[in-house]
Amino acid sequence: MPLKPIFDKAPLTAMNCQPLRAGLVRMDSAAMKKLYAMTANTNAPADLEGTFRLACIVTPKPSEEPVTAKLRALLLSQREDGSFALSFKDSVMLLRAAWALYEYEGRKPLLEHIARWCAFAVQHWDDLMADQDIYVFSADLLELLENLYRVTGKTAVLTLCERVANQTMSWSGVLNTLSSQRPTSKAVTREELSGGLAREQGSQEGYYTQFYRANHAESLADGARSAMARGWYSGSATELNATRIGWERLSRHHGAICGGLTSDEMLEGTSPSAAVSTVALGAWAEALCTAAMGDHAMWAFEALERMAFNAMPATLVGDKLLAFQRVNTLVADPDTADCLNVTPDHAARALNRLVRGYAALASSAVTAWADGAGVNLYMPGRYAIPMGDELLMLTVGANATGASITIHCKQPTEATIRLRMPAWSRNTDVAVNGADIQGEVMHSVMAFNRTWHDGDVIELTFEQTLTVADGHHQGRYVLRGPVLMALPVKGNPWQRALVSAEADEHRVIANMCAVKAWKAKSDVPADVPVLPDTADEPQVFALTPYARTAERIALFPGRKKA
Repeated sequence: MPLKPIFDKAPLTAMNCQPLRAGLVRMDSAAMKKLYAMTANTNAPADLEGTFRLACIVTPKPSEEPVTAKLRALLLSQREDGSFALSFKDSVMLLRAAWALYEYEGRKPLLEHIARWCAFAVQHWDDLMADQDIYVFSADLLELLENLYRVTGKTAVLTLCERVANQTMSWSGVLNTLSSQRPTSKAVTREELSGGLAREQGSQEGYYTQFYRANHAESLADGARSAMARGWYSGSATELNATRIGWERLSRHHGAICGGLTSDEMLEGTSPSAAVSTVALGAWAEALCTAAMGDHAMWAFEALERMAFNAMPATLVGDKLLAFQRVNTLVADPDTADCLNVTPDHAARALNRLVRGYAALASSAVTAWADGAGVNLYMPGRYAIPMGDELLMLTVGANATGASITIHCKQPTEATIRLRMPAWSRNTDVAVNGADIQGEVMHSVMAFNRTWHDGDVIELTFEQTLTVADGHHQGRYVLRGPVLMALPVKGNPWQRALVSAEADEHRVIANMCAVKAWKAKSDVPADVPVLPDTADEPQVFALTPYARTAERIALFPGRKKA
């Protein structure tokens, strides 16, 4: 049987809930299956954890998958002193994959590999601290150490946790003081930044190096995870709240209406013509899943839901993974010549981070609580919740008007089920076995305790409202529930201002007027003109979900009032 969740192991801060461990979630997701097919035969240690976790979600026998054989072989190559013939970063990623395998199998010898490497790390600490990866990207190691401590209780692990926390970059300070309200290229030109980085050569005290880290979308996401890990260790509210404060500021000034941030590698404002990096998208999905394990964390699931329905699936066009996407684009694979500092390994990093992000998303859609379960994202799948020595199984299904949750258990089981009430649903009706439930909603959650029997069904009916919201340059966009709607470019004139939108059970239509003053550079529309003059009477166009059309306009100019 999979491991039981542990919610409190002093002195680490108690966790109210936890993501489901490897092997407790199964999904029939086309996007996840495509991603797994792209990375299933990976040989890169950095890819092993995400690939194995995805294998547990989409394959029936993950232990027999190629990634598992590769993982076992690398673990067997561990040297007598506990080290591996790998870089520091790759060693940490290998051991995180070993932890995921431990979650799935529950075999204690897998923990010995991690413990032996920790002993090696203590003995060679000064050498390890010379590596920039641990100074900037400490989250991967801190999370691994805290997981190990929660299971073993060994105080030596806490000593290593303290060293990492005290001697690495304080990301909570960065996240709590973010103030960038415009593209970073407006503060420091690309030429100046590139030259400064080259001169400083990674110096921790260098001005341009620090500026780059503090405005780099992927670094900020990993920094958010680092702050959370420090908070779990110390109990510091400043650390635990840093991710929310940072995300609120980032999404306000650099948010993409499809979810995530408009960034190539650096923050680029809210323009729909700016690139959205898949690297940053996957990294922030993972960071928000980490933040979602805190108190009153429904804000994180609201942000995750926008990503899960729009930006994340839009990264896949056929069998190809896009390293970048744009909210407004005239081609399926937009040009990235204007993006800053795109490294040769960007495509590989995009796959790695998106796989990790999807695996974290699936594991957090339903969470384990000490007394039951929390249903946070209504993603179709089968979820197993440890309840003592038994498992409470939840099968989540979705339909056009709501979601259903079918309970499976061998014997009657008392448990509290917590249902997230989506902010986009004005009214959400809940029924159990056909009888309406009138529960109190606190912090966007309805929780009710009862004794569950095999075959019980919870039904939710959402009032999926259509919203026309304001965006960049007084532009406008359309949401149906959490789904961003877009105008397909193929077969339609794209230079249109949005007048109004309406929906019925089957489609969303928009009334639009032609705009002559909207230009394009190459295959990318320029910023939407501010309240332009329109040339004709409104015409009706059908809108499509954002992720279903690669060539699209999703942010439109607003129409100047007469």
